Amino acid sequence: LPPTEPGGDPVPHERFTQGFLQRIEAARSLGDRASEEELRADYERFLAATGAAWELAEAIPVGTLLAGRLPPPGRERRAELGALLARLEGYRATAPRDYLSQACALMHLGDAQGAMLRIDAGLSLDPEHLLLRCARGEVQRGMGNLTQAHAEFSMAARIAPDDDLALAGLGRVLIAMGHGAAAVVPLRRALQTTEHDPELWRLAAEAMIGAGRLEQSLAFLRRAQSLDMGSLPGAQRLGQVLTHLGRHAEAATVYERHLGFRLASEGQP
Repeated sequence: LPPTEPGGDPVPHERFTQGFLQRIEAARSLGDRASEEELRADYERFLAATGAAWELAEAIPVGTLLAGRLPPPGRERRAELGALLARLEGYRATAPRDYLSQACALMHLGDAQGAMLRIDAGLSLDPEHLLLRCARGEVQRGMGNLTQAHAEFSMAARIAPDDDLALAGLGRVLIAMGHGAAAVVPLRRALQTTEHDPELWRLAAEAMIGAGRLEQSLAFLRRAQSLDMGSLPGAQRLGQVLTHLGRHAEAATVYERHLGFRLASEGQP
């Protein structure tokens, strides 16, 4: 996809290409060999950086990262992302999504400050860019700034009242702040449009638990487990709540079923 200007209007890649080619041709016609060679080198760097920007935009599943579900990168992945970022040196970002892809790479690499600089640059172009606003909330949450994170996700939920990423982020922060009852509201709304996401059901269950509604949390935990039978943390959490409620036989059944599922999936009798 070509870069975009603030407001979402396309900025054709050809515009930049034409500008370079015209200047190269002007230098050639004037016999200015040194300027022509310098412009050609700049043009090659421009093409390389543009390609790196597009590769970076494809390199990270943004939704998974902003939902807090992308595992830390291994050594090879870190090297790959670092190389892509290095190739962007001198790249002139022209749209919020350019800044978003750079910010996400830096978030994944654990550079919160660097990510925040890119996010703020992108938001200066479009203050209501949903993913950048969610990214800002996620960085603040990761840094332990829960009040600021709450403000960012609240704004994201106002921008897109039915967006599950914004609603889940808001719920996650409210749970971390100890406001389980308040977290239930956005998470229930998110589940209306994203009912097949086991992690979202588990998050809603945690909100219920935080609100002291253990019995009600069971339905959410069971639903999550039915969608993701192989989840050990899911089975453990369901078993823990059942045990806390004194339903030990049911907890044992949960563990037995999970173990049976794992053995069957691994081809063991």
